[in-house]
Amino acid sequence: MTTASPRSDAEYNTLALGHRPGLDGLRGWAVIAVVAFHSGVLHAGWVGVDVFMALSGYLITGVLLKDLGSPQGLRLGHFWMRRARRLLPGLVVLLAAVAVLSVVAPHGWPTATRRETLGALTYSTNWLRISNRQSYWELFTAPSALDHLWSLAIEEQFYLVWPLVVLAAWRFRRRQGVIWIAGVAIAGLAWWQIWLAGHGASIERIYVGTDTRAPAFLLGAVFMALMSTRQVRGETARWCTAAALVVIAVSCVTLDGQAAATYQGPLLVVSLAGAIAATGAARLDGSRLLDRLLTGRLIGLVGRWSYGIYLFHWPIVVLMQPNEGLAFARFCVVLGASILIAATSYHVFEHPVLNQSLRGWQRPTVIMCGFAVFVTVVVVARVPIQEVDAATAAALRAPLPSAPARLTTPNPEDSPPTSSSVPNPVTATTATTANTATASSVATVAETTPTTGARRQRILVVGDSVVYGLREQFVSLGAKRDLDVAVRAAPGCTMSARPEDQNNLFATDLCSTIRLSLRDDVTRFQPDRVVAFLGGMWNPFRWQGQAFDPCSTKGQAAMAEAGDQYLADLTANGASIALVIPPKMGGDYGASAPDAAPCYAQAYSGLQTRWAQAVTLEPADTLICPVAAATCLPDVGGVVVRSDGLHFTKDGGELIISWLFQRMNL
Repeated sequence: MTTASPRSDAEYNTLALGHRPGLDGLRGWAVIAVVAFHSGVLHAGWVGVDVFMALSGYLITGVLLKDLGSPQGLRLGHFWMRRARRLLPGLVVLLAAVAVLSVVAPHGWPTATRRETLGALTYSTNWLRISNRQSYWELFTAPSALDHLWSLAIEEQFYLVWPLVVLAAWRFRRRQGVIWIAGVAIAGLAWWQIWLAGHGASIERIYVGTDTRAPAFLLGAVFMALMSTRQVRGETARWCTAAALVVIAVSCVTLDGQAAATYQGPLLVVSLAGAIAATGAARLDGSRLLDRLLTGRLIGLVGRWSYGIYLFHWPIVVLMQPNEGLAFARFCVVLGASILIAATSYHVFEHPVLNQSLRGWQRPTVIMCGFAVFVTVVVVARVPIQEVDAATAAALRAPLPSAPARLTTPNPEDSPPTSSSVPNPVTATTATTANTATASSVATVAETTPTTGARRQRILVVGDSVVYGLREQFVSLGAKRDLDVAVRAAPGCTMSARPEDQNNLFATDLCSTIRLSLRDDVTRFQPDRVVAFLGGMWNPFRWQGQAFDPCSTKGQAAMAEAGDQYLADLTANGASIALVIPPKMGGDYGASAPDAAPCYAQAYSGLQTRWAQAVTLEPADTLICPVAAATCLPDVGGVVVRSDGLHFTKDGGELIISWLFQRMNL
């Protein structure tokens, strides 16, 4: 606590802005932009989050300066407790709803992982995403009901740190000290954001990092500290607000969140516009058209419930399956439903907790409900698919062991074609030798058993995240059939060796290394058969640094060139190739590339024609989609085959691997 020197009533009253309808309206339009973005209506509606951040910096700094100028001074415990009473009730309601949906488990619902739940409860979602190397821009291909909490985590972290900074700056030079500290921090962190964007940092690191998004809060804080004691004419406020809103509106339709250039200045401009809009909106009197757009009763209610709308809208989007159906219709449903739920939560639960208007018997009930929600979300949280940790990545980079010499000659009828009989339509790029570290069990094969007088058949399985998730099952089920199985797969891997052609932002180098090492691995390992199983059928198809529509003429040509080079390396020792035509992607994955499957099948068919002596096609649709290739069922014979429309469950993995081995007469 600190006590400030007396201040004039005029200055104190100017700081204590009280309720300003224009700020509610600005919040309302910002949350509508975010909902429109997540619903697929507004290309860059995510900039609404930056407006929220600037607003938060503006308002919270106003509260802090007001308290510092009051006789009681700033009571940090009181400030933080009020923030907790404002934020936690809505979060508890959200987690309860997510837990219930996870128990009911509607088709396609992605149950939150324990890591995601921990991030939500501790307001650390953003840093957990960064440490997990998870991409925000894969939001619509592999969504989680708690994906959107990264921004609330940053906001809460700001609420924890900024009051301490303001208190220290106030003791130094009062309000001028706050302005100077915030200004220096803005300059330093803005430079840091631009530097990271220009030096290869991942977009995820920049987009959800507390340090890189802090300028938005700090700009709002500076404008509050600068303008709170100054009179601003209504007309000046109106023109400044209009100009700022134009910048924000243009940004909503033009910025590309996945482009590094966005974070080298444009995002800072949006944050500045948000701070200016907040400063101007706080001074609108409702007498003009612009004023009415921000101070109207309806948009004001949306703004008042905006926190709840933001909390609840994303699970509704996930429940409706992103990218399926008409975007505008989805937007209307999501916005309407989230407003209804947010209003109910606000008036029944959040507002009474905030104002401590709960009756005596209600308080222990609320505490017990909160504890029950915590236990429930932890219990129902799923264990996530294992990530590529450092040890696994090292194993995948290490060379495969050399094949032992054959002790007996296998039946000629079972022998794979020799390299001389395999067409070689292209000259493969010479592969580089991978890391020579010793491979772990995930990348190596079962031990050979020379007591039989002959080596086991060797099977090499290559692919992307689908195979990566099945790698242990491939090895164990192969061992039961007396097979030595090695796996070379990682999330997002493609037929290309170029990092920029991979489909997972966080495995680009690993996939590139695996691809460059394939010819060397084949030569050393000497597989009898190779299974090539790339489960992702993405649009666009990436090749040689370019993106192609897989159904276009150029796309088919690119896929043919990529496939020819891929097969040339895989057949380096004359092994036969089982090229799996993957089943149509379902769920959110299918929605991201709804018409790509037939085009991939067409390209694979062309490969088989050119490589007829070496390649057989294995259409997995005949197993996974027995009714029609375009309509995959969620289960086969009562077995839930795929967990998310792309990756296999444990039972589904056993089903597809056994099917493959049978097709290959293994």
